[in-house]
Parts: sequence; structure tokens; C-alpha cells
Amino acid sequence: MSLSLQHFIKWAGPFVALSLMQACSKNEFEGERPDERLNATLEAYDGLLAGASHGWKAHLFPAGGGGYGFLIRFDGRNRVTMLADITDETGNHAKESSYRLRAAMVPSLYFDTYSYIHVLADPDPDVYNGTPGWGLYSDFEFSFVSVSADTIRMKGNLSGSRLELIRASADEAAAYASGSLNSMRQQVTDFFQHRRFSYLEDAMGDVFNTSLNLETKTFSLVYDSAGTIAAKTFGFAFSGQNELVLSDTLRLGRLLIDRLRIDAESGELEATFGNQAFPFWESDAPLFPLIQLWGNAYEAIRVPMEVLYPGNGTEFNARREAFLHQAKSLLGAGTTFPEMRLTIDRREQLLFVNQIVRQNGNNFQSNFVFSYTLDNDGFTFQYEGAVDGNASFLEHAFVPVLEGFLYGKVQFEYDLLTDELRASGESTGLPGFRFVGLLQ
Repeated sequence: MSLSLQHFIKWAGPFVALSLMQACSKNEFEGERPDERLNATLEAYDGLLAGASHGWKAHLFPAGGGGYGFLIRFDGRNRVTMLADITDETGNHAKESSYRLRAAMVPSLYFDTYSYIHVLADPDPDVYNGTPGWGLYSDFEFSFVSVSADTIRMKGNLSGSRLELIRASADEAAAYASGSLNSMRQQVTDFFQHRRFSYLEDAMGDVFNTSLNLETKTFSLVYDSAGTIAAKTFGFAFSGQNELVLSDTLRLGRLLIDRLRIDAESGELEATFGNQAFPFWESDAPLFPLIQLWGNAYEAIRVPMEVLYPGNGTEFNARREAFLHQAKSLLGAGTTFPEMRLTIDRREQLLFVNQIVRQNGNNFQSNFVFSYTLDNDGFTFQYEGAVDGNASFLEHAFVPVLEGFLYGKVQFEYDLLTDELRASGESTGLPGFRFVGLLQ
């Protein structure tokens, strides 16, 4: 007669059970322990990061949109230096901070003292115009997703930003050191400065209106999709000697691109995928009405407030000057109000009027919001109030300008009087209330 294992243990008593448990424990810990394997992995990653003698080209795409390029060098002793395409300062001056590798759940890279990467996640909106408390929904702690000798892909542990590191060549590192991040920004600015209505065209002749925003670091295409205007927006990061790497590969019709490239000799910009290139063309006239592009291809209309800008109406200028007189009496000497930025939320049907305040070399925002309805004759606005403390403080002084949006309807059109890409807003019920600003 045979006995089951349970019957055998019950019959033999605790001595056999103890022997079995001891055997299991002995076998379980034979070989390398999990924490030893993890430490070995972290050491290998650190060696890989520090082993790139010319550093890493880094492309960071925050969850909040946009893209940012870096050159990052790790020294293997928890020190890291970086250049970044965030501002002229970050593109010219390498900043040193610290990093560490550790694993809570998975192996992760922590930039653990303030660096250029932290600027994008700074919760103070005055640092880089981010969302209060969140910045650009970017990260400074990243888990490893995939690793090879030349490419490391990572994901932010809090917001899910994407970071890719690509081993830099000696020529690329030299370009970064000589200021390529800033020079590329200037080349792109120069390229689009006199191309108001640029577009790409695929092999089938389909056209895609293009716009590139250097402040939000986004590249947008607007196109006709079966009779409906559609738009796609991608972040981009300046990279190496002459590239703008897109956050995702763009596939539209016969158009397939993953980066923009600046020709070293001509300075011309082209969209590329592998060896295939699409040149940027220019149209003499808008491809689509402004109202279809504002909030899609174009984010803001930036209206200068301290100067008599060409195209402004007399009523707007009178109200603008009344605002400046009252606002400057409220704030300290030297305070200026360089521009009013108009942005639109098409889904929520809101217009945000952001008056920029400049003090001691720093820009501060003051946001006012209108709800609206839209028909063929233009926008009908209703004032909803000040959004933040700065706006509440300036609201009384800003009333002359705010009131101008409430007389009849306001129509927005391209302004074609100069070579710059400009737009105008004009009241149908308040003669002379017309303002002009740069489209961005």
C-alpha cells in the first residue's frame, strides 16, 4: 500500500518536513542572488553611460508635448554635464550636476540635483512657462526600457516622458561644444522668417501646410482629410550638427518623415526619412483660412503692447496706452508690458488673453479668459474673468483693452502687409479697435 506525500509527512512527523524545507532553502539560494544580479545590471548600465567618450545625444519628449535636445556626458562617478536647446544660455554653457542609478521596482536613472532637465519639470510657471505644480509634465527620473551599445531608450517614472540616448560621434560632440544647438535655432528662424505659407508635398501631389514653433518646440501639419481640415503636431529636438528629430514618425498619405535636416551649404530645410527627402515649398497665399489653423498649426497671436505696431487701429492704440499708463503706476519703475498673447482652446471654446509683465529681466504672466461662440461673421466673446493673481492685480488697469473684445463680433484674418507671418483681430462694433500680432 502506498502513501500520499501529505500522509507521509503526517505519519513521519515534523522531522521529515523540516528536512524538506531545509532542502528547498538550500536549492533556492544556489547561484547568484537577485540583488546581486540587480547590482551587476546597474554597474553595467553605469559603465555604458560613462563609456561613451564623446557623450550622448539626448532627445527628451515631455508628456506635455514638445521636444528638447541635449548633449549629456556621464563620468561614472555620479557627475554629469549637459548642454540643452532650451535657451541660448543652456546651449552655450555646459552645466554640471549629479546623477545616480538605483532600482526601486526597475533599474532607473535619477538626475538627483538641479540640471537643465529639471527646468522642463519645474513647477514654477515663471521658470519656463509650464503648468503650475507640473511644469511641462516632464521627468528627471527615468527607467530603462531598452539598451544597446549605441542607443538607450527610457521612460519617465512620474509623467511618462520619453528619453532616448544615442552615442555621439567626435564631430557631433565638437559641434555641440561650438554652439550648434543655438546656431541651428537661428538657421531655422532665418529659414521661416520670409516663408509665411510653407508646405510639404508628397508624391501624389497632396499638400500639407507646415508651421514650426520654436517656443513650444512643435512642428505641425494641416491638411485636407476627405473635405475636413485635420492637423498633426509633433515635438522636435535639435540634434547633432544639423538635425531636428521628431517625437514620432509622421505618416500621411505618401509622406513619411521622422526628422528635419538643415543643408550645411545652402541652409535650406528639408523633411527626411532615411535617404528620402521632401523640400519645403512656399505659397504666395494662405493654403487654409486662419480660423482653421489657429489652435492647430498656430498656437498664439503675439501683439506688441509697448510700441505703435504697424496695422493697429486708433481705438486699440488709445486703449493700449490707457492700460500702460495705469499699469505702470501700479508697479515699480522699469516694469514693462512687452506683449499680449492670444491663444484659443477650440474644444472648450475659450480665448485666453495673456498680458506679459517684465520685471528685472523676468517675464510674468497674467491671464484673462473669455468664452465664445463662432459663426461665419466672427467671434462673439463673453468675459469670464482673471485666471491668476497677476491678472487679478492688473484687471482694473487692463479693462480698456478687455472691453474692446465685447463690442459686436471680432474677426481674425491674416495680415499680408509685410513679409512676416502676422494676424489681425478687428471689432465689428467698435471702429478702430484693430490689433496686429505675429502668428506663432
